[in-house]
Amino acid sequence: MSARKIIVSHAISLIITATAFAGFAGTAFGAIIAPSDDAVVINTEPDGNYGQDERIFTWTAYMAGSRGRSYIKFSLNGLPDRSMISSATLNLYQYDAGGFVPWVSIYHVSDDTWTEDDVTWNNRPLPDPSSPDTPNAPDLINRLNIGYGEGWVSFDLLSSGMWDYNADAADGYVTLLIKSDEKGDERHVFYSSEETVAGNFAPYLEIATVPAPAALPLLGAGVLGLLAFRREKKEKSQ
Repeated sequence: MSARKIIVSHAISLIITATAFAGFAGTAFGAIIAPSDDAVVINTEPDGNYGQDERIFTWTAYMAGSRGRSYIKFSLNGLPDRSMISSATLNLYQYDAGGFVPWVSIYHVSDDTWTEDDVTWNNRPLPDPSSPDTPNAPDLINRLNIGYGEGWVSFDLLSSGMWDYNADAADGYVTLLIKSDEKGDERHVFYSSEETVAGNFAPYLEIATVPAPAALPLLGAGVLGLLAFRREKKEKSQ
């Protein structure tokens, strides 16, 4: 076999080997993450803090026309470095719902500096949804018809493609806003908070990751080697 054929053969073998093993380097990882912080904010009590309440909730016109929203934050610091997220689900235990409930929305919030011990309506983290009744607001992650029953409700955080997991993994936290439609009709939904003492009903984030393809640099080297050989061959033929 000629030297050129050997080079080509080796380059192709390198590409095939790298491609075959790119998805198998490392180990898949799953995590159940408890909130680091969760709290309700209420517009009619703009300086009130409810970070130690055993419930988080969303309501509209439930008490003299007030609006309530909840914020929840999770630490991502325990997840593997250089990994790709394959699934992410926010799980909330719904124990009461009433009024014109059906839709509850989950928004991503980029400001992670708040804590449950000091957050209020007046200093709540931003961005707040600029158009809170618009289903396709830029930071809307998911929106579900949750119904009125009691039980666990799961929100897929990847379905909309709006959550930049890598950005949050880099700073170590993700903050989510929980709210219902704010159209003036009476509606309320109550969820257990991390402070709940009524059984194992605290909210949690379930995340699965897979390793980033570790063989991609090897794959790139094989491609570059093959291209370099073709270029050399072309130049010599001219």
